[in-house]
Amino acid sequence: MLNDRVLFWPGRGKPKNVLSDFLAGLGRTYEVYIFPFEYDSGEKPFCRDSSWCRWLQEHNFSWWCGLSLGASFACVMSSLCPPERLTLINPFSSRKILAQEKGFTLGTQWDFSPADFCPEVREAEIAVSVHDEKIPVWHGLHLLNKIRAGHKRLILVDGNHCIDDHEAQTELADILTGDIDGETKHCYVYQRQ
Repeated sequence: MLNDRVLFWPGRGKPKNVLSDFLAGLGRTYEVYIFPFEYDSGEKPFCRDSSWCRWLQEHNFSWWCGLSLGASFACVMSSLCPPERLTLINPFSSRKILAQEKGFTLGTQWDFSPADFCPEVREAEIAVSVHDEKIPVWHGLHLLNKIRAGHKRLILVDGNHCIDDHEAQTELADILTGDIDGETKHCYVYQRQ
């Protein structure tokens, strides 16, 4: 049984309220907390004795939800201290491949591949924006196939990387909280049991 708190992992360089309508939608049902660590602190978080892992174990959030870089970090960290539910919005599956695809220089700090980690959770959802200008949709599909979960959902969102459309954000939140009534206008859900 999920507790009534969700931990949100924001994307890098984005205001923590970039998905304000989405977070408000989650907030109608859950207490929403923002992951408190800076991604570029220089710490190597991918080990059980890191301050990230210790904090996650102490606070015991059963649902993690992340956007972009935050989603990719959440995926990797869930292999060390898994939540019950993991929702990744526009994650990348390999930073190295993304750098090659988009033609940017890869620094050593975030040279990691969430696809190399296979978290096991009770529920997994990947939401990908069909008009994402930063991370191709296939990255999210690749991660969804790698994650081991009893219940998986793929959610296609009619939006860009940060889902700027407020109605789409609210609809995505309603889908994730189970508050959706009837047809959807901005999201398509594919569910596999």
